[in-house]
Amino acid sequence: MKQTLEQRLQHWGFSWAGLRDNRHGEWWVLAQMALIAAHALPPEPAPATLGLHWPLALRITGAAVVVIGMVVGALGVLNLGESLSPLPEPIPGAALITEGAYGRCRHPLYQSLLLCSLGQGRLKVCRYRPWPGFEPQVWSADLFPLHGRIPLQRR
Repeated sequence: MKQTLEQRLQHWGFSWAGLRDNRHGEWWVLAQMALIAAHALPPEPAPATLGLHWPLALRITGAAVVVIGMVVGALGVLNLGESLSPLPEPIPGAALITEGAYGRCRHPLYQSLLLCSLGQGRLKVCRYRPWPGFEPQVWSADLFPLHGRIPLQRR
């Protein structure tokens, strides 16, 4: 029998009361959804307007990392089956999954998000600076010999 969206949300533990008082971690789910949606935003200002150009090889690498992240996430969802819940609190009586993606990683869905975020950074961000105007005091060519230097902050 196919469940409606409302039935699925109730099965996961969502409720209007929970959205009001965060009883099952509903606010965390909404915050995560906003952060995931932010990946679709273009970089501001556009890197090209700053005279920055990201090498094609790194953009391709970024795209590959995004695809790997999506595959890891899909495997995690498939492995969870009926135990899947977007809420931080597990479904009461749900089976503990230790096979497949969960056999090698405790949280493959979060691993997927991290991989996709890293890949998006390679696709969109230019140079090796975490934010515009970042000028490090120490540089190390040994860490990244093929593509120039990576900044390291002095402690």
